Amino acid sequence: MSLVKALHKRLGVPRGAVRPLVVAARVVTNPVEYKRRRATAAQIAAGPVPEMEVPVADGHRRFGPGAVPGAGAVVDSCRAIYERARRERSPESMMPSVRKTFLVPILEESDAAQHPELIRFMVSRPVLDVASRYLCTVPVLASAHLYWSPPNEFVGSSQSFHVDYEDTTQLKVFVNILETRADQGPLTYLPAAKSDLVTQRLGQRERRFSDEEVRRASGGEPQIEVVGPPGSGTFLDTSRCLHFGSRANRRDRVVLMFQFLRPQSAYRPLSGLRLRRPPAGLSLDPAQRLALRQR
Repeated sequence: MSLVKALHKRLGVPRGAVRPLVVAARVVTNPVEYKRRRATAAQIAAGPVPEMEVPVADGHRRFGPGAVPGAGAVVDSCRAIYERARRERSPESMMPSVRKTFLVPILEESDAAQHPELIRFMVSRPVLDVASRYLCTVPVLASAHLYWSPPNEFVGSSQSFHVDYEDTTQLKVFVNILETRADQGPLTYLPAAKSDLVTQRLGQRERRFSDEEVRRASGGEPQIEVVGPPGSGTFLDTSRCLHFGSRANRRDRVVLMFQFLRPQSAYRPLSGLRLRRPPAGLSLDPAQRLALRQR
């Protein structure tokens, strides 16, 4: 458990009051790395603007199949992992928590090193440069999961509107592995500016919000559903954009999700995926090594 979470849950200290202190402490205790990451990100920002840049004001950017280089091969690999898991494992064994039976990890981050093609895609420069420009630093690849959302009738927990707490800003990448339609519980969200307006009007950020609360506070702003063919998806700042997913699925949804965090983030360890060494056959440049915490 992180220091911030421990102070918040056990002593009732508001997360917002502790976060700046923890972030500042991590910057002060790692000044060389902090400056190196910022300088590398500045070099990236000085280069050509990528087609997939995420506007800071929006906090999100949708993409279609073929827009992100390498996504097609990753879709094929993830679909094979999903199909093998469905053949070889019972649904019960794939649902470790009753509370989260609507969002089941087929591939955990501890298994990521066994799939160099996934690591290669997640820290590919077209992807990493987008994250570095958005976060103004070379971030850490903090987590990666292949999620299966089976048919369900639930509406609760992360199936309600919320923002994530790991940092005040972050970037997650969601890639649809199967074609995803509205009846498959797609990731659904509001842009950052509208999310800020909603949370300001409701007076809180760190709780779940009902659809009715969000509808009233947003003035009926249309929600964005991440539907589309395999290989489509979105870059999303889940700390700034209200979102939910895996709600009342009628059919399976499978999505690859990976997360970039600033290394001084108050809510996650600094070691990212904890890869002891890069997967075999993976050649990394300096920015990619930073993202994977490799020397």
